[in-house]
Amino acid sequence: MDYNITYRQKNNGIQAIISYKDNTGKWKQKSKQGFENSRVGKKKAKEWVAFILKDLEDSINVADEFIDITFKEYYDLYIKHVDKVYSKATHDLYERTMKYFKDISDIELKNLKNIHIQNCVDDMYLKKLSNGSIYTYLCKINAILNSAVENDIINKNPCKVKVKVKKPDKTALTTFELEKLLNIVKNIDIHYYIACMLASKCGLRRGEILGLTWDNIKPDYIKVDKQWKQNKDKSWGFGTLKTNNSYREVPISNNIYKDLMYYKREFKTIDFNNRLLPYITNTPLSKTLPNIFRKHGFDISFHELRHTYATIMIMQGLDFKTVADLIGDDVTQLNKTYSHVTDEMRNKARETIKNIF
Repeated sequence: MDYNITYRQKNNGIQAIISYKDNTGKWKQKSKQGFENSRVGKKKAKEWVAFILKDLEDSINVADEFIDITFKEYYDLYIKHVDKVYSKATHDLYERTMKYFKDISDIELKNLKNIHIQNCVDDMYLKKLSNGSIYTYLCKINAILNSAVENDIINKNPCKVKVKVKKPDKTALTTFELEKLLNIVKNIDIHYYIACMLASKCGLRRGEILGLTWDNIKPDYIKVDKQWKQNKDKSWGFGTLKTNNSYREVPISNNIYKDLMYYKREFKTIDFNNRLLPYITNTPLSKTLPNIFRKHGFDISFHELRHTYATIMIMQGLDFKTVADLIGDDVTQLNKTYSHVTDEMRNKARETIKNIF
């Protein structure tokens, strides 16, 4: 990069000026004044110059073909990578995300600012999207822009700072609330009850539940080794689990095993794949069941039954490593997700200590 640096006195201080050639070969300038006319001031001026030069070099070294690339053009490249690595469901989630961020489609990546993303988020609030949906879509935009940074197309991710969206709080039921909900569901549909029981008392994910076959059910544990998912051709079938940690054996009580055997004996629906639940898609668990929950006063998603399981385990004193193994999750993520639980435990401990001493 061609550049010149000039320092001069201005308004009783020091001004630093950087003259440089941009990607088109035109000379441009960046300057900053107000540095003290002292040794410390000169040092700060040089530090500013070094920072700006690094930023300019990163920007100017971008390949010519990507200099004016728009967000949508980069997305089209990125989604090809997604299609090679991830499932059809992930592709569809990115496509839904783009519908809510269409206003930034034609903005060149180099000109994309935090405010552009914030405007899209504000529009989603006006459309009354849930915090959970907004947060999910924003995570996808963040992933796209992180990729652009990693590929040296932009220097900074404008989605990283100051975008205001409330991270959704997960709801955990108390043991009393859980039993009440399970009894309600059991009286409505035995298949729904089995699904809810596997989520809330075994900590299984939706796809893991739908992917269970009867050979996975043992007297004292459930073997989780596959899931039921949508393929790229929109068909549904067995697939690999979310992460390596997801492959696990989950211990179960005698009561859970009895419920499953009773269900198998009395209510089993013929399924050519020998699955516990005969649903072809995940709609009954992702949409129908939450509607039933809300109708009976429980404003939760199906996934929050799994959250309830983890919360109860932690509240009962199980360590985070054990709980992470049980639900097939990462310990670090578990700590972030359930920090509020340990806060509640600490508060209870404080009250107990006060009463004891």
